[in-house]
Amino acid sequence: MIRVLVVEDEMPILQSIKFGIEMMNPLFKVVATAFNGEEALSLLPNIEVDVVFTDIRMPVMDGISLISQLRHLYPTIVPVIISGYQEFEYAKKAMNMNVFDYLLKPLSLHELQKVLSKIAEQIENQSKAMMDKYMEEILNHDGSVRKWRPYFPEKDTYGLMLLCAGSFPSFSLEDYSPVTEIWTRFDLVGACREGLDDNRKFWVLDGKSDSEKIIIYVNSVEHESTKMAVFAEELLHRWQIEVESPITIGISSHVTMEEINTKAHMLRARLYRSISIGVSQIFTLSQPVDTTHEMPKVDTFTEKKMLFALNHNQFEQFLDVLCSIIEQWKILKPRQYEVEKILQQIAALCQRSLENPSQYFSHFFEFDLNQAVLNANSYDQLYKYLSIVYKVAFSMKELNEVESDQSTQLMERLDEFLLMNLTEPINHQMLSEKFGLVPSYLSKLFASYKGMSPAKYLVTLRIKRAKELMEAQPKLLMKDIAVLIGYQDALYFSKLFKKETGVWPSEYKF
Repeated sequence: MIRVLVVEDEMPILQSIKFGIEMMNPLFKVVATAFNGEEALSLLPNIEVDVVFTDIRMPVMDGISLISQLRHLYPTIVPVIISGYQEFEYAKKAMNMNVFDYLLKPLSLHELQKVLSKIAEQIENQSKAMMDKYMEEILNHDGSVRKWRPYFPEKDTYGLMLLCAGSFPSFSLEDYSPVTEIWTRFDLVGACREGLDDNRKFWVLDGKSDSEKIIIYVNSVEHESTKMAVFAEELLHRWQIEVESPITIGISSHVTMEEINTKAHMLRARLYRSISIGVSQIFTLSQPVDTTHEMPKVDTFTEKKMLFALNHNQFEQFLDVLCSIIEQWKILKPRQYEVEKILQQIAALCQRSLENPSQYFSHFFEFDLNQAVLNANSYDQLYKYLSIVYKVAFSMKELNEVESDQSTQLMERLDEFLLMNLTEPINHQMLSEKFGLVPSYLSKLFASYKGMSPAKYLVTLRIKRAKELMEAQPKLLMKDIAVLIGYQDALYFSKLFKKETGVWPSEYKF
């Protein structure tokens, strides 16, 4: 129910407005009436009101003064003006105060119905945004959820799905995430609308990293676990058709509101221990942990072969040993964290082979190894990316930095490439392959050249282009602008625009 206060100093008109509102839209209920602005303000502390319909010319306090007070004291109330033709100048003044709409006397029921529909849509959107905000706070809150409990039915229980696109990020540098744009190309909200039955309530929220999304849904039927397993399978199937990257989906059913935060942490911990490179899978918290899994190892003989290749600067021989290790991984399918442990072991060998490790080994090497894992959708890709990292590592044993003139020319080429490819999906691994430098070192050089990472610079260019499009073609829809600057998801673009400019695209003034 949407609660209405009608403020009008002429009783017949007041009754007509009240009757028209309740007749034209059953969602609206007139809960109080007043004959002037002062009386209306005296009522508000004791009643809950969503919308105020007010005349302009009234004794004691007119409608303009009332709206000004509402904006200050009750900013969530939606004000609507009802005025006569001779009061149009007053109406224009009120519209400058962000009045929602105005209706002319004598009241047209058709126009009233249109205004009521617009108000209902806005209030529904505001309510949804508020509930989304509350659920996000519940998800990320470690303490009591008592303050949010009144907004959610006491009897409801929830299901959680934690989705991770690709590998699990073991570091927290959002500029380097290779999956930031993957989620913009997959309509997760649309998939939930299609796959979740009974029009049930659900939320799609961001996880702890760019790789993650969390679906929270209200349980509504018997055999909920089975239905959610089917939905997860449908989601995975759709993902495999539309996206190249693997995905891991973790499920926890029958969760109370008080357990949401804890269960999300448990899903994430289980996710970290479950993900395998290049493998899409579904697991539930209720499933027992696999204790029969064989842990991969690098034996002493393999270590010696690697160390010999490192000490004698034999890059091809080193790659042969690395290739044999990865071929074993294809058979054993180790967990991602196990792969990372072995890569750390190999990184330690590289350090041991150096008398004076360069700045690259001190600051960037381990990060680039993790970046290779995060970007890899298969073991063949992992070998390819690791080859680039180790090629740089071998060269850095003799050369610490790219020559200054060469680096400037390289960064100028990178700058031009980004300018010419704004609409293309670009990540650090692509740039690394194209320009022949590992992601961290490439980013370091570009930051020296432009004062920011390539990812940040690309966002800056895209937002600048979006502003130009808004100014040149003000009738363009936000979803079309998003596509024209390289984002398939209009909501993602809107959030990015707000983050970069401080305002939503719809609020941008030019």
